[in-house]
Amino acid sequence: MRKQLWSIASLALLATACGDVSHPILPTAPSAPSPTPAAAFRFSEAYTRVSVGDVVTRRGRTDDSECVDLPGWHCHYFRITAPSDGTLDVLLKWVLETQPNQPLDLSFTDSDGRTFWSQYGPGPQDRLRESVKAGSTHQITVWYTFPGVEFELRSSLERN
Repeated sequence: MRKQLWSIASLALLATACGDVSHPILPTAPSAPSPTPAAAFRFSEAYTRVSVGDVVTRRGRTDDSECVDLPGWHCHYFRITAPSDGTLDVLLKWVLETQPNQPLDLSFTDSDGRTFWSQYGPGPQDRLRESVKAGSTHQITVWYTFPGVEFELRSSLERN
């Protein structure tokens, strides 16, 4: 009799605890994952700050560091902040004899870490065009394999 009383009391307690549907114990559907803050994208630290309209002329050196993302290649990193909304146009030209058998590459990385690659132009040049917002900062990277390469980097902005 004592076992039956104990069983009835346990079931009554369990029924009371489970009876409040405003606080279900078991999930009725998978719970949504809690949002985690996105890690801030970090640009390469060895960079040259440039402004829209600047013309930068460089010559790669044998002691230039390798690219952060691609060992075996050398990179020059530039950081640019858009003064207004618009389309940023970046033009890269190089002296063909200083980079034989392989073109330079040009990339553009936004503050969210998305990278866009240039479209090779006719002859020894690359160009890219990307939409930018006023005050946004971006990284422009020139990638090359031969130290001694001579190149020129130009930027302009078409305002919206």
